[in-house]
Amino acid sequence: MPLRFAALAACFVGLAGCRGDPIAGLGTPDTVTLYSLDGLRYGEVDPSWTGERFHATNVFGKVEVTDADKRRELIAALKSGAEARPNVVIACFWPRHGLRITEAGRTVDVLICFQCQNTKAHQGDSTWDGAFSSGAEPAFDAILNDAGIPLAPKSRR
Repeated sequence: MPLRFAALAACFVGLAGCRGDPIAGLGTPDTVTLYSLDGLRYGEVDPSWTGERFHATNVFGKVEVTDADKRRELIAALKSGAEARPNVVIACFWPRHGLRITEAGRTVDVLICFQCQNTKAHQGDSTWDGAFSSGAEPAFDAILNDAGIPLAPKSRR
């Protein structure tokens, strides 16, 4: 793992120790949109894709989480996934879940690959990379399933 990635991963997933971490300060978001993403095509340019894209990823569907309790639960799952991060991460990054979170005038976008347990968070021009526990996946899938949003396949195999 390159030193830069390791430092950024430690910064992102520490949630308390790194100044500027976009997730650390989240409390009760004003809006949360949950995305189902085609992570197997992350970063690829597909000229035949005419749908929405979210940070270089095709969007299968999305749902705005309007219930305040569900928003809090989703943010709790997000923080829990970061706190319970694995010690070893896999080099792939095929994000199948994404979040756009707005709170007090700031927007944080998060892409999560539960398969390889990696995540990227974006706020403005800044990006943070980090490890992420796959244990948080059921909370994300439940909301997408309840909304009738299709989930992406889980591997390239």
